[in-house]
Amino acid sequence: MAIPNILRLLWGKHIAKVCLIFITAMILIGTFAPLIAPNDPYANSILTKFTRYFCLWLLW
Repeated sequence: MAIPNILRLLWGKHIAKVCLIFITAMILIGTFAPLIAPNDPYANSILTKFTRYFCLWLLW
């Protein structure tokens, strides 16, 4: 069986369509993830993020 025949067989089933679309979407999202979220989430620190506002609150 050739690859096009297998794809034609799978494309005829509804659950196979959903799974193929989902897997393709996950591959595309994984490939373009650096473009979607270019900032490193681990580069930020919650402790230093609000320090400025806390210091201003203490002076108020």
